[in-house]
Amino acid sequence: MVTPTPDFFCIFAAMTTAGIYMFTFVDTIFDYSQTNDLHLSGQVDAAGFAFAVTDDTGRVKALKRLAYPRAVLSYDDEAKELAALFEQEPLLHQTYKSGTWAFLSNKTTLIPAALADTAQLRTGLAYAAPLDELDEIHYRTLPDLQAMLVFAVPSPQAGVIMKYQPGTRFVHPHVQLLSQFNDLEGNDRLVLHFAQSLADVELYRDNALLLSNTCPFTAFTDLVYYLVFILQQYKLRTHYVTLYYTGTLQEEQQDLLQRYFRNVKSLYAATAAMQIGMAAAVSYHSLLILPQCE
Repeated sequence: MVTPTPDFFCIFAAMTTAGIYMFTFVDTIFDYSQTNDLHLSGQVDAAGFAFAVTDDTGRVKALKRLAYPRAVLSYDDEAKELAALFEQEPLLHQTYKSGTWAFLSNKTTLIPAALADTAQLRTGLAYAAPLDELDEIHYRTLPDLQAMLVFAVPSPQAGVIMKYQPGTRFVHPHVQLLSQFNDLEGNDRLVLHFAQSLADVELYRDNALLLSNTCPFTAFTDLVYYLVFILQQYKLRTHYVTLYYTGTLQEEQQDLLQRYFRNVKSLYAATAAMQIGMAAAVSYHSLLILPQCE
């Protein structure tokens, strides 16, 4: 943990074998009633969700990870658990300058802008991943890549969020990863967003995107082998590739990446790292930069 800034704050983290299970950071000088000029961002997965309150400079006012008390087996069950947690959390009842939420899912695909037909997005996405009848289809245009990212959002859960936070925008973690490629150093760049049993992967050469994919996995070694396989397919050597990662990785998982890749760097929000520590800033990097998504 880095040295605290002068503003007093409190941090609580509970660790499990999966990494940071619950995490709470609240700046104790933060006035819950003064949120009109702040941003709310959230990230939902199969086990719960995390949310952050940040200002225009990226300074974190609050960051919390909340877990469902039991495993959810359907969209309706998950929506009920989500609603119960929303009801209990005062920060989720406030009014914010903006609200942006992401659902971690492999129900996403990238389409060249010239071929994108908004009337056929559901059909196109169904080729990439099986869809539920309750899935809403969303998309974000990516002008720098001349592409459109299409993704599914579960309607019952989205309805809960919209009930408490009208005007919320929904994105996919790929949006953040794809928007950062110009800021990353290196000729060949592999970007990994790790989240328990799902990984978002982007591969760039110079200013060209070679691959964008979300893959489920059961063991971290499987994911590492997949990353190496990607480089073999594109005839790239691991020691010439810079691997950037974000998400909750344990120390042994980071060590495994470094066994296969010479250049491994973490993505993190620098302002947040000074407040909540480097490990948490890396774990929640994707969440903390959500307000920057256009």
